[in-house]
Amino acid sequence: MRREARDSATPSGPPVGWHLYTGSIHQSGAAGVPSGLEFRAGRSRPNVKWAETHAGIAPEAEPRGAVRTVVQCARPSPYPFGRGRRRRNRIVQVKPLLAEFIGTFSLIFIGAGAAAIAGNLTAVALAHGLVVMAFAYSYGNISGTHINPAVTIGLLAGGQIKIGDAVGYIIAQLLGGIAGASALSFVVGGGSLGATVPADGVGVGQTFVLEVILTFLLVNSIYHCAVSGKAGNLAPVAIGLTLVACIAMGGPLTGASLNPARSLGPALFSDAATAMPTLWIYLVACPIGGVLAAVVHKVLTSED
Repeated sequence: MRREARDSATPSGPPVGWHLYTGSIHQSGAAGVPSGLEFRAGRSRPNVKWAETHAGIAPEAEPRGAVRTVVQCARPSPYPFGRGRRRRNRIVQVKPLLAEFIGTFSLIFIGAGAAAIAGNLTAVALAHGLVVMAFAYSYGNISGTHINPAVTIGLLAGGQIKIGDAVGYIIAQLLGGIAGASALSFVVGGGSLGATVPADGVGVGQTFVLEVILTFLLVNSIYHCAVSGKAGNLAPVAIGLTLVACIAMGGPLTGASLNPARSLGPALFSDAATAMPTLWIYLVACPIGGVLAAVVHKVLTSED
């Protein structure tokens, strides 16, 4: 059996956040169909040459003119809000990386900017949540709009993205966060730049645990709303509101980073004395929360 990726789903196709594939099997049986995929029978056509994609099914030699049954199958997408076109023989594309860079730049420039200028908790929470929501709709079909290394690591742990793509995403996100903080520093003339630091009286252990929990909740919403396709086109809204809620709770205590890029960028340019010494907490705790979300998702969705 061979398959070919299609760029758009049919009206009766799988939910948002899933790739749709077409393929073919011999009419004599479905022995070549892998387990765990959902198939829908389609029309037959003679001698169709299908491009092989996604290792796991080895193509077999078929006589010229053989009639095969065309089928469609769905399998999870590494891009929870959509997908972009992939070119062959390239591990990472430029377009998704550019989308991740711009999205992360905007998240830090606007989100951290709101913290640096307004300082109002409601404004800060909404600024972050609305940026995530807007870019999920804008760039979701290109990169999936992770704009957060913890999200990418969480999706990698759950097998939703390849390691080569994940490395490229994380680099683009960190560079985007640094660029966003640099631009913010220039615009506002320095200062704290909304750096995420523990509040007075909040210890290292408390900060670490809270960041793990909050990041877990964020990535958990991505898995169960976007990756699973349950929320459909409203997935970005659900995820954005989850981020708003997390910042509303954790902001006064730890700054509610939930995102290594959100902490790294401002820390490099901030005049806050504790920004750099406590940076490691956010760089370590947030990815752990993302991985835990992947584990929980696997447990909750596994078949007994």
